[in-house]
Amino acid sequence: INQMLIDMYAHPETVIFNEFRMQKSIVDLVMFNGHSRAFEIKTEYDTTRRLSGQLVDYTRVFQQCYVVIPKHMQETYEREIPPYIGIILLIDNNGCLTLKEARPAVENKNIDVCMMMKCLRTKEYENIVIEEFGVVVMCTGTFCQTYERIILQFFQMNYFVIRLTVFWTCNKYIME
Repeated sequence: INQMLIDMYAHPETVIFNEFRMQKSIVDLVMFNGHSRAFEIKTEYDTTRRLSGQLVDYTRVFQQCYVVIPKHMQETYEREIPPYIGIILLIDNNGCLTLKEARPAVENKNIDVCMMMKCLRTKEYENIVIEEFGVVVMCTGTFCQTYERIILQFFQMNYFVIRLTVFWTCNKYIME
């Protein structure tokens, strides 16, 4: 399924993460390619029990969110999935699996920068700070509170969301 999603939505410059951890949720697949997209994959064995909480987390960070569901479960999930979340149907035609976008995701323009920052690994965070400010100030292994407050104010500026998506897209700050 992941490869089919990659074939549908990615291009050569796309940065892809499987099992992207954020808060209490783990997104099955995320893509950064000028836009940020999250894909939650549900199988016939899954329930909708945790879905609403997952989608709240995902919409705080990603511009477009999708839920991939088996076609025969479409009616059940459509009642649970908000209208701004995209739906992709997994269609099984005698063992031949295909994906079809049943409902496009509405672009989210209200990204939570603090939540986005919590998704960064330490090295990514440090590299962004160095790029923007020229230096990382360390105080006994952690950022000084004053310095960190200044950085957070910068990160809360709207254009930073665009910059961070571009950083991830360009793979400039991804440290494996």
